[in-house]
Amino acid sequence: MVQPLLEVKDLTTEFVSPRGIVKAVDNLSFTIAPGETLGIVGESGSGKSATALSLLRLIAPPGRISAGTLLFEGEDLLRKSEREMRDVRGKSIAMVFQQVMTALDPVHRVGEQIMDVLRVHLRMSPQQARERAIEILGAVRMPSPEQVMRRFPHELSGGMRQRAMIAIALACRPKLLIADEITTALDVTVQAQILDLLDDIRREFNLAMLFISHDLAVIARVCDRIGVMYAGRMVEYTDKYRLFETNMHPYTNALLEAVPRRKEDELRPIAGSVPELSSLPSGCSFHPRCSRMEPSCTREAPQLREWEPDHWAACHFPRQSVPVAQPA
Repeated sequence: MVQPLLEVKDLTTEFVSPRGIVKAVDNLSFTIAPGETLGIVGESGSGKSATALSLLRLIAPPGRISAGTLLFEGEDLLRKSEREMRDVRGKSIAMVFQQVMTALDPVHRVGEQIMDVLRVHLRMSPQQARERAIEILGAVRMPSPEQVMRRFPHELSGGMRQRAMIAIALACRPKLLIADEITTALDVTVQAQILDLLDDIRREFNLAMLFISHDLAVIARVCDRIGVMYAGRMVEYTDKYRLFETNMHPYTNALLEAVPRRKEDELRPIAGSVPELSSLPSGCSFHPRCSRMEPSCTREAPQLREWEPDHWAACHFPRQSVPVAQPA
């Protein structure tokens, strides 16, 4: 059996607010194998980005990781010092952020930003870093890499800026890449190019990825397994084929129903909205919007359970009613 590259166990991330403690990530568990892509999908406010930042320990006060373990290659990232984490970030685990223009330094040329990563983490000479930067820009299919090295971020198109961010993330050949909503601001054509690029890079580098998106079509295209998040919790977790063909959780089903199959199809939005994390409903957080709601759903929060082999759901009344027998 292949050992996970990343194993997240019972991760809880909290923020202190005027209304009290808010759990942005609540008791979250998942694994990512070497070379695998895990997608996390959900509406805004479901805890996707907080999960990504937690993995790199980039949660700033008043936030904190209050519980759980983050095992990367068998070592708990939560037990590492900040100095040790600086060595992990960018070198072993890299992240591509949603807001490219705020992630790229506007006063430094693209080439300088890639070279800085290489010189800090790999101790390369300026000449080695320059050669490697041009090479990695070519690997992400950047047109005219040597010219782009001399450009500032504002001189690039949206798609080129995204490629530059991916190049920075891949510069040290990390084992895990976290991509947070990286295609959201791109038009359909450029989005398809970036997704194809990521898929090719994953195969070439044997790269594991955590791909975060609210777009199920994007998730289906690039991911092997999918976790569905709602109000800070994982509500369904399985491979992409089971999720699309035999999904169990009513929230997953509602997300799929909201996607039009044809141009003439009527949009079927999910009733209501994601609740405020500071005032979650009692019992199951999804019950006010759920078509399968029963009285027990308002009283007790369902736990994530394996209802079929390798198919987990947090629901009192999933489509499959008999849970998998757990070992004694």
